[in-house]
Amino acid sequence: MGGQGLVMVFVLLLAAFLTLWNNLVNLWPGFQRWYAVINLTLVAALLLVARMQGLSWQSLGLAPERAVSGLAWGSVAFLVVALALALLFRVSWGRRLLRDGRIADLTASRLAFLALIRIPLGTVALEEIAFRGVLFGAWGQGQSVAAAVIGSSIVFGLWHIAPTIVLYNLDHPAVSGRARLLAAATGVIVTTAAGIALVLLRMVAGSLIAPAMAHIATNSLGALVAFLAHRMGERVTTSRRPSTPSRS
Repeated sequence: MGGQGLVMVFVLLLAAFLTLWNNLVNLWPGFQRWYAVINLTLVAALLLVARMQGLSWQSLGLAPERAVSGLAWGSVAFLVVALALALLFRVSWGRRLLRDGRIADLTASRLAFLALIRIPLGTVALEEIAFRGVLFGAWGQGQSVAAAVIGSSIVFGLWHIAPTIVLYNLDHPAVSGRARLLAAATGVIVTTAAGIALVLLRMVAGSLIAPAMAHIATNSLGALVAFLAHRMGERVTTSRRPSTPSRS
């Protein structure tokens, strides 16, 4: 088997591992408790394997000389996402769309931990290194850039099957199995499209910093806006609730 064939074997094994990993590990009750630690450990393992496979820092999107470009493009992307979330929050249907059952009952301190620690270190670091770094970099060595963009993004979509179902069950506990499958399929499509946008941003900037900043804006600011949307929804419900007549 030639060099490109070995690269594609690595790519396919990595794609299968990532798809299975996130959709199985979310079934383990202890995973959420050790979420950031486990994911950062996986980041280190992926980088070690990637370097052993001969992937350069540049092919991983981690070249120091591209950091300034990554920060510049990432700052623009961060602002665009923040503006989009702000516009959604201004309208009632947008606030309904932004609600997230996992956020509703968080305290302010737990929300801060989620937005500032868990998401950047536990979610964004792993997903950017895994998909826009190692998988995209290796796929681009074995096949065309277009194949790497589409392939890594589809795997990113499949990575979100279990989390999408968990979220849908929280917000719609009484729905049918068919509705859950439809929600999962929709989630795969949406996150695949998001993966394409993030990998294109990585290519333009030449650095993982750019998609990481966009990703943090989407998830961390999204969590904050979802929290505010729930609080606003509760106030509206309370204000519309008829008062109980006093007993004479």
